[in-house]
Amino acid sequence: MINLVLSESVDFDKFKDYASNNAPGNITKIWEYDTLDLSEIKGLSRFTVSPKYTDILAILLSNNTGNNIFYQLVFNIYFVSNLIYIKANTDYQCIGSFPQDGNLYNATITITITITITITITITITITITITITITITITITITITITSNKNRHAIRAQVSFKYNISTNEIEIMMSNQNFPSMLLF
Repeated sequence: MINLVLSESVDFDKFKDYASNNAPGNITKIWEYDTLDLSEIKGLSRFTVSPKYTDILAILLSNNTGNNIFYQLVFNIYFVSNLIYIKANTDYQCIGSFPQDGNLYNATITITITITITITITITITITITITITITITITITITITITSNKNRHAIRAQVSFKYNISTNEIEIMMSNQNFPSMLLF
């Protein structure tokens, strides 16, 4: 499973295998026998069952930039019929079963952004009349502008390839067509 993290610099070698990530709450279980005892799940709220000789490919997108930009990853790979939308700072999103056949599978990753800009304008008008009456009018205007990239104008795009390495029993990840800004880290 894949962990994608947004932070201050770019490094595309930071894909992490979810099964080897020992962080609390990151739990995977592989049963090597045909008659499963699902009571072993012990309170897990979500689980995925996959066919034998496949791995589960799941992605987590985290925003560690500290900015007010909303990131969403759009993942497209041919063996999954629909686009997968993954919002930043949510849980792992299961992409699907990944065949353990050693073939190369290409996917398109696009990160869309939504930027919310809040502008506050304060206008103070002072009118002085010779009778020494001072009237002060204060007008405060708050404008919120949301700029959203749409499917025709993606903010960030890359090509990623996946291959199951039969000798290591791991999914290998390769990136190409990278035009990610330097503030993003996977």
